[in-house]
Amino acid sequence: DIVSDRVVELSIFWALALRHPESLLAMLGLVSAVLLSMTVFLTTGMLAGQKGRKSFYYQAGLMERTEGFIASTLMMLLPRWLIPLTWLYASLIGVTIVQRLWEALKLLKIKP
Repeated sequence: DIVSDRVVELSIFWALALRHPESLLAMLGLVSAVLLSMTVFLTTGMLAGQKGRKSFYYQAGLMERTEGFIASTLMMLLPRWLIPLTWLYASLIGVTIVQRLWEALKLLKIKP
């Protein structure tokens, strides 16, 4: 499921970047945010499992699957707003990264 979601997201980002080359920098920012977010998500899930919690710990965040698909849909439907929407999406994923890192630190009992 996680892999399929990323394949769909990347396909959308690639298609938008190829169709709108002026959005390339924003798309790179977005892909970077997704990569960092998934790294934090998967690493925390794995480490939490090693600390005696359930086999995989799911971290909720501001930008999850539904919100991502809404953002991607808006990016496709509103090409005039593609670059600002892409940066907004990347920024909201940035908020999610901070949320998940903060929760991971508390969960793993590491003082920030």
